[in-house]
Amino acid sequence: MRKLTPVIQLFYLIFLLIIFSNQNSVNAQNSFINDSLDKYVLREMNRWQVPGIAVAVVKNGKVVVSKGYGVRADGHSAKVDENTLFMIASNTKAFTGTSVAILDYEKRLALDDKVTKWMPSFKLYDQLSTNEATIRDLLCHRIGLETFQGDFLNWGCNLSRKELIERFNLHKPTYSFRSKWGYCNLAFVTAGEIIPLVTDTSWDDYIVAHFFKPLKMERSSTKFNNLLNDGNSCRAHTLVD
Repeated sequence: MRKLTPVIQLFYLIFLLIIFSNQNSVNAQNSFINDSLDKYVLREMNRWQVPGIAVAVVKNGKVVVSKGYGVRADGHSAKVDENTLFMIASNTKAFTGTSVAILDYEKRLALDDKVTKWMPSFKLYDQLSTNEATIRDLLCHRIGLETFQGDFLNWGCNLSRKELIERFNLHKPTYSFRSKWGYCNLAFVTAGEIIPLVTDTSWDDYIVAHFFKPLKMERSSTKFNNLLNDGNSCRAHTLVD
C-alpha cells in the first residue's frame, strides 16, 4: 500500500522550489515557469496519481506563481486554486519547534531543561530515559524509539494529547537513549504540550497568536474540523496497489 497524502504534495512543492532556486538566471526561471511549469506539474501529478496540488513560487519576497492544479477530492469536480487549504501534517513540527525556540530565546524555558521539570508526570519506558530526557531530545527524535514506532496505535484515536503522553512509557524503545535517530510524533506532541505549562496558553492559541495572526493566515487552523468545514479545502487520499 502506498499512501499519497497532502504532505507528499507539499514535499513535491518544496522540490519544485528547489528546482527554481537552482536555475542559472532569472530568465531561465521565467522561461521554465512560462513554458514548462504546467507540463511538469501535470506530468508528475499523473505519475504519482495525486488528485490536486497548489503551487507557489516565491523569489526575493515576491510571489512569482500562485495557482492550483487538479481537484480537491478524487471523483469530484471542485478545483484546487491558490486559496485551497491543505493539511500539512508533520510540517506543523516547524511551528512547534519554533515556538519552543522562541520561549528559549525569551528565557522562559531552556532547550536543555529536563522534560520532568515542566511535566513531572512524564515517563518513558525506563527510569534513566525518563530522568534524562530534555526538551531538546524531544525535538531531535533521539529518545530511543525507531521511526513511527507506536504511531499507528494512536492514528485516528480519540485520546487527548494529555492521554497520549500519559501512555508514552508503554512504548519499549528499539534503541538505547540518544544512540540513534528515530522519527517520533509523540515526542513533538509532548514538546508542544510544554508550551501551555510555560505560558498558560494552549499550543493551538500560541500558534494562532505568534504565527497565523502576524502572517495574516486568516483561514489557517490547528483544528481538523475547521479544515473539514471550510468551503475550499482538500481531502487526504490513499492509493492502494
